[in-house]
Amino acid sequence: MPTGSGAAGGAISGGGSGGAGSRAGAGCAAVAGAGGNVVRARPPEAFGAVKFRVEDADRLARSPQLEAFRARGLEVLLLTDPVDNFWTQMVMGYEGKPFRSVTQGAADLDNIAKLDDDADDGEKSEPVRQADLAAVIAFVKQTLGEAIADARLSDRLVQSPACLVASDAGLDRGIERIMAERRGATRQAPVLEINPAHPITAALARKLTAGDGAIARDTAWILFDYARIADGEAPHDTGAFAERLAQLVQAKLA
Repeated sequence: MPTGSGAAGGAISGGGSGGAGSRAGAGCAAVAGAGGNVVRARPPEAFGAVKFRVEDADRLARSPQLEAFRARGLEVLLLTDPVDNFWTQMVMGYEGKPFRSVTQGAADLDNIAKLDDDADDGEKSEPVRQADLAAVIAFVKQTLGEAIADARLSDRLVQSPACLVASDAGLDRGIERIMAERRGATRQAPVLEINPAHPITAALARKLTAGDGAIARDTAWILFDYARIADGEAPHDTGAFAERLAQLVQAKLA
């Protein structure tokens, strides 16, 4: 297993002994840290895989996909060398725990409690009815069309309204990015995950109930472009995004 901070080894995100890097939570996955140190699982039965994310270290620490792991005190292995995208696909895992990317597939965090449910998780709104949430997801799918592979409610978001992940059956988004940049490969449409507890989601549900389709469509696209920008990518359509942003600011200042 590669070692060394900022090279092929990356850094540990979280509490525990050894391991360099930014703090994203304290102790649950068993992972190898910088210099070969190991942060032991606490408790091992609570977490079935070693989670990792490969990207620029500074942006990694602010990644929306890490929010729920941080809130639960779960450790995530932060990897900063492009080759890390590939060896993690070939290595079976660590101490019986498979490697799993935090940007691919479901997060599977519903059964793990947050460290402090009363802690400030950012802006919150009144809970949205399940039927209204289902309507939001259906509307987002219809509006974004082929730009996304799917849309679903997220259990990995806390403060952010949306994020992008790869499907369970697809390539990790980091590998896709490298293949597209270096070999011109076509990237698969991502899965858009939406935070069901975020005020934007609640507002979108209200707009749909009120029949305000135009604002609802703009909101769906802004959520998608927000998730792309947070993932280090350009908006889907930069011109349309700029126009929607200008209209949003103008309406806010009016």
